[in-house]
Amino acid sequence: MENTHKLLKFLLSVCRIIYETIRTAVILLALIISILYIIGIRPYVVQTGSMEPTIPVASICFVNHHADFASLQIGDIVAFRIGENTLVTHRISGKSEEGFITKGDANEIEDNAPMTAENFVGKNIFHIPKAGILFFYLKTLWGKIAFVSFSLFLLFIGHMMDNPKPPEKEGDSCEK
Repeated sequence: MENTHKLLKFLLSVCRIIYETIRTAVILLALIISILYIIGIRPYVVQTGSMEPTIPVASICFVNHHADFASLQIGDIVAFRIGENTLVTHRISGKSEEGFITKGDANEIEDNAPMTAENFVGKNIFHIPKAGILFFYLKTLWGKIAFVSFSLFLLFIGHMMDNPKPPEKEGDSCEK
């Protein structure tokens, strides 16, 4: 009986460490992303292989929305819009009277239309390779189910950590 109690106590302490670690990581990640948003840096997940091998599919690019369009140079990696819903991250390969010519590193030909100040979003500062795989998974039904289940599990564990066992009331003893 005592060994079982020690084992349960040990498992509870391991769960507490895991819970606290995950909670701290989530808080830090939220804080970092909030600070980046405040200073105008936005994360975007790369969905195609047009910039491979420089930027692999599922990488997260961090784009400075405050970058100065006039200071861009050939070789810079930039984000710009094509139409209303398509964001493209490509390298500047040249300059024309209409704007900058862009091309994906893996593409054979340059993009059809030049990037102008009107469709320019920002300059890529850095990227984290493959860090966006989780976002692709979360877009699926099973990813959403897993996310909700894991979140509920963490809330339950957190609640159990804060309220481990209700105190016994007088007269509730099994011994009579």
